Amino acid sequence: MRYVASLGARGITNHRSCEDNFRECLEPYGIQMEDLDSAGVFNAFMPRPIDEHGNISWVESPAKDGDHIDFLAEMDVLVAYSNCPSDPPVNPKGNRDMKVQILVPAG
Repeated sequence: MRYVASLGARGITNHRSCEDNFRECLEPYGIQMEDLDSAGVFNAFMPRPIDEHGNISWVESPAKDGDHIDFLAEMDVLVAYSNCPSDPPVNPKGNRDMKVQILVPAG
């Protein structure tokens, strides 16, 4: 929330965050962010370096068009994802499309 708060301090208002996106996705299921185990949330293509003092920073994503990750769910899962709506340096080329493909095993 510090990042979004800092945007407000710079006169930028109504700026969505990944948290906003996740909250919106979870709402129909009666789930709040506070209900989640933090281990269930991760940044797949957004590096978040932590310096020797514990400060977290944003850096440009190394993701390129066509990069992908395959996940195998071995039980029922609820998946929410967000293409980070952040400003540079995370997305200096602007947000890119994401493709989600759900494969169901035969049989």
